[in-house]
Amino acid sequence: MTQNRIKKNMCKRIYLIICALIFVSGISAQELSREQKIEELRIVSSQAEQTQAKLDELASRQETLTEEILAVSRQDIAEAERIGAEAERLFPAGLLNNIMSGSSDYSNYSFIQLSGSYPFPEIEYKNNSLQFKNSEESFGFITNIGGTLLETINEQNKEFFALAKYEIPEKLDSVKDEYSSEGITFRNRIQIVVGNTYLIRAFNKWGNDGIFALKIQRKDSDGSIILFVKKIKDFSRVGKNKMEEVFDNSTQENLQIPPQPVADYATQQAVTNALYQKGFYNVTVEATTTEVTVRGTVPKDKMAEMMQTVQETAKRRVNNQVTQE
Repeated sequence: MTQNRIKKNMCKRIYLIICALIFVSGISAQELSREQKIEELRIVSSQAEQTQAKLDELASRQETLTEEILAVSRQDIAEAERIGAEAERLFPAGLLNNIMSGSSDYSNYSFIQLSGSYPFPEIEYKNNSLQFKNSEESFGFITNIGGTLLETINEQNKEFFALAKYEIPEKLDSVKDEYSSEGITFRNRIQIVVGNTYLIRAFNKWGNDGIFALKIQRKDSDGSIILFVKKIKDFSRVGKNKMEEVFDNSTQENLQIPPQPVADYATQQAVTNALYQKGFYNVTVEATTTEVTVRGTVPKDKMAEMMQTVQETAKRRVNNQVTQE
């Protein structure tokens, strides 16, 4: 008789024994008196309570381990705060599936710094890449800006101007996988390089929209990465549902309230370039569709020239907050 046949026969005998035990226990249960059944119920209830207590203990331990695994060191938190950023740990998608407490958000970074209503856009760490899913909840573009220091990135960076020019289409299903402006290409996913900094625009159909700088601070031996993330600009529309927006628009029309100014980054860039060409390097520019605000310092005899440069370039009201040295 072969080994397989022996195993097959043994399995058959075990199966018959189990069936017999189930049959006998069924007969025995039918023969129990009501008092005996009550006593058995007490025993079963006690066992259930003990089992539940053990499950609660395991669930608590699972939650504690999850928090400890996802935790970011105090040193990372302090360093991120020093440059106005926040620190976050992400694990590769799928690495810890079904063993962590809660959902699988440990592979996603959520841009909760954006105003508006939940859900917020998210970027996922997957296949050694950061990527947007391009679903109705999460769209975006990202580009690698190399070793640029995170703390130096602001609204004056050329990458920011290029990314800020992107106009979100009314129908988000027409968002492409990449976008190019000012000679820079932004994509919805990118391979990560530890130590490098990235510029990101994240948005969704609920009106959340903003630009962020993100640095891959470190990759640990367990496969997780530490991100430093800094919000540069929030473009979010008011977090309201579509019916509230329709009502507000109708009310605005009835009351003849003029539309609110919006940021004009093309004009902001043009004015900044014009000022740089004239040697005004200490003047910052903020432009909207209705006015341009300039701040900073200029030499005492250069105020008129600076104002003329701004007015000729912007062709709109100028809010001059520049002081003379």
